[in-house]
Amino acid sequence: MGLHPPGIWFLEGRKMARWDEASRAQCVTARARLAVHLADHIPRSCTHLKGHGSVKGAIRTLQRDLPDAPFVARFDIASYYQSMRHDVLLGQLRATGAGDEDVAVVRDYLALPDTRHTGRGMVASGGLSPLLGGLYLAPLDHAMDRLKARGQLVEYVRYMDDVVLLAKSRWPAPARHRRASRHPPPPTPAPAPGKAVHRAHVDRVRFSRLPTASRP
Repeated sequence: MGLHPPGIWFLEGRKMARWDEASRAQCVTARARLAVHLADHIPRSCTHLKGHGSVKGAIRTLQRDLPDAPFVARFDIASYYQSMRHDVLLGQLRATGAGDEDVAVVRDYLALPDTRHTGRGMVASGGLSPLLGGLYLAPLDHAMDRLKARGQLVEYVRYMDDVVLLAKSRWPAPARHRRASRHPPPPTPAPAPGKAVHRAHVDRVRFSRLPTASRP
């Protein structure tokens, strides 16, 4: 059946889509199935998804851990929706074992608004976008959760493209990682199916000491 080409408009630099009734119904059905299917693939540290705490939950988590974390770093992902690669996202989705019907809906959801055929970008106005955005950055969430499990971070939370890290020291990453981050990274090869590539320049993520009055 497939989705029908949507009407495209822009709001504050973000691409929006107006789907017809039949296409919206397919997106709603696919989202309901994928929300259940992807529940075990997207960490709870991605807080914007239903059941993951939302903004209030993220704030409560950070407030709870502030006494143990005198240093904080906050940053956002540049061009969050605009930079998402369709091949990477579809590869991630297939790797989870999602059904062919839902993968086809997502393929249309990504490709039809991409009128210039760039293979990148996702609309900011659709019901599938928050869920797919959560999946796209799940590798980042898993990596940060591992640092937390090893004690290198006190806390990590992400809400859409906003990230907050709490740490006990200004440089929680091992020294060898800090040294490597001062040099330009090598060219990034095309990812294998299901393997998203997310590069973060550690030297651009500065931890600042919180004023004593800001901590409980």
